[in-house]
Amino acid sequence: MINLGIILCFVATMAWTFTDAFMGYAVASLNVNPIMLTAISQVCGGGILLIFAGPGQLAIKTIRSAHTWAHGLLSILTTSCYTFALVYITATEVNFIMRIDVIFVLLMSAIFLNKKIYRSDWIGMALVGVGIFLFASGLEPMDRTAAITMCFFSAFFLTLRTLESETHPTSIEARHDVKHRCRVTGMILFITGTMFLLSYTLLAYFIGHTSFGDAALGSALVGIIPPTEQLLNIETVVASVAIGCTVLALAYFFMLYSNVVAGAAQFLTVLTILPYTTYAVEWTMAQFGLVDVSHIQPSDLLVGLLIVVGGMYMVIARQKRESQIGSKVIPEPAE
Repeated sequence: MINLGIILCFVATMAWTFTDAFMGYAVASLNVNPIMLTAISQVCGGGILLIFAGPGQLAIKTIRSAHTWAHGLLSILTTSCYTFALVYITATEVNFIMRIDVIFVLLMSAIFLNKKIYRSDWIGMALVGVGIFLFASGLEPMDRTAAITMCFFSAFFLTLRTLESETHPTSIEARHDVKHRCRVTGMILFITGTMFLLSYTLLAYFIGHTSFGDAALGSALVGIIPPTEQLLNIETVVASVAIGCTVLALAYFFMLYSNVVAGAAQFLTVLTILPYTTYAVEWTMAQFGLVDVSHIQPSDLLVGLLIVVGGMYMVIARQKRESQIGSKVIPEPAE
């Protein structure tokens, strides 16, 4: 029987699928700034969860927790490196290469959390590693080094954030009560979004009012982080509210829940299917002329299968191992 943790991981992955697809549509078709879309949608998503939960326990405790602020900082670092990688390659390519996070999380869980790495994990990591190597080898040589570096840093910070989520004290405390979980998740998401909003607004001001904006990296980032007066428009606000209050709120709720119940390693392993589930949704949207998926080549999808096969092999092996452990019957003592 499939356990609750794996179900939560798949639900979280599907919620992130629609979040990524809708954000991609908003950025590509609605003149929406991706940085502000991320920041404002997180504030809105956190706000709607807090409204649903209402006042109650764990809110102040979550604010005071160092884990909450660490989560926000790691989110900023993850998204920053992800955004810088987009200067060189497409979002689909970034998502495939970032699945190195599966290898990172298994190794770091073994080192810092004393979790065992099984033979099936080594086989799965080898498949994921080969898939990422082949995929990265197909990138343009001029952009390859910078793109891979940014993707690896983004995956590293994502791994740290996921491990932090697994051990977040108030998130663990709230696992058995829906309103408590909404309150804790909402507070974490709201604080993270506020940190995003302030940090990128300051960065936009820095780029627009100093000589950094004239430097090579600064010029490249102007297309992603425009001057402060161009950061907000009605499309960005409407898209942020719509996405934040629906799919993003659900994605964060189930992500933090699955991190506590299933653990960081299981969550990131299931997340290997994200590029394909996102592509499936985007392909459907493309049939209605909403997005363009022509840049995704069949060869990319074929190579990426190695990453998914490696991830799913580990998921199935772990599920089988847990089922065998659970089926063992302890004999009753003889009278």
